[in-house]
Amino acid sequence: MPKVNVIKVALAMDTIIQIKTASSTNTQAELEEKVDQALNIFYQVEHICSRFNPQSELMQLVHKVGEAVPVSPILFEITQFAVQIAERTDGVFDPTVGKTLEDIGFNREYASRKKHSTAIIKRSDVSHKDIYCDRTHHTITLKKPLVLDFGAIAKGAAIDLAARELEDIEGFVIDAGGDLYVKGLNEKGEHWEIGIRHPLEKDKIIAKIKGTNVSICTSGSYERYKENRANHHLIHAKTGNAQNEIISCTAIAPYAMLADAFSTSAFLLGPVKGIAFLEEEGVEGILISPELTMHTTKGIGGFSIEYL
Repeated sequence: MPKVNVIKVALAMDTIIQIKTASSTNTQAELEEKVDQALNIFYQVEHICSRFNPQSELMQLVHKVGEAVPVSPILFEITQFAVQIAERTDGVFDPTVGKTLEDIGFNREYASRKKHSTAIIKRSDVSHKDIYCDRTHHTITLKKPLVLDFGAIAKGAAIDLAARELEDIEGFVIDAGGDLYVKGLNEKGEHWEIGIRHPLEKDKIIAKIKGTNVSICTSGSYERYKENRANHHLIHAKTGNAQNEIISCTAIAPYAMLADAFSTSAFLLGPVKGIAFLEEEGVEGILISPELTMHTTKGIGGFSIEYL
């Protein structure tokens, strides 16, 4: 039986979301309904986690310092996961970097260009240790005034939730601005082919990876920057500066939230510590220097990769 393909595109979370399915067991109508439900997940996560919407659940939490605030399951899980990654990286990755991003100019919504800033005064002593997640009561307490930023986690979380909506479909790919999750086989009955963007040449790819039932996420200094690439949005939380030993980091993991957070974490840690971190966590990856030197984890050879 030939496979039915459905491709739908939406704009959410400041990026283009594309979902493509390949199924021989679902009708066209079934696929379209499921894809619509999956795309809606991105709007839900954006409404909860956006730093650029004063009405988002995240920003409502930010203004309730010292209170144990009951939050949605999505916000709780993302926050708790962000704190765990901060602990694993010794605070190099830290979700409390939001005010630093505001102060250096990353306070505009990428799509609308609207400027958003809080009245919170930046403090040098703020870190992930000032976030308390109470799993018993499902509350979050911010111990000090701070601004949370989930730019390195929320999109991955949305991909995972969208994938859950599509779990009954044989094969699909969810592409959220280059962060992907692939399942099953494509319309040709082959593993999905994913291109890794060339960090120095727009609209070109530097490598291709074939895979299935895996997430591949890339963090790069070329995505968002001020004046020049050296002043980008990937900020080392401890120094408050952009990290420029690496210009691109791709992580391959079973889940998108993991791959999303680990690609950013490894990027911030740099080529040596970043590779060591990924290997310690059991995640494969490729880190690319400004000179286009590729640093890879030992297990990356287990994937079908073509370098261009």
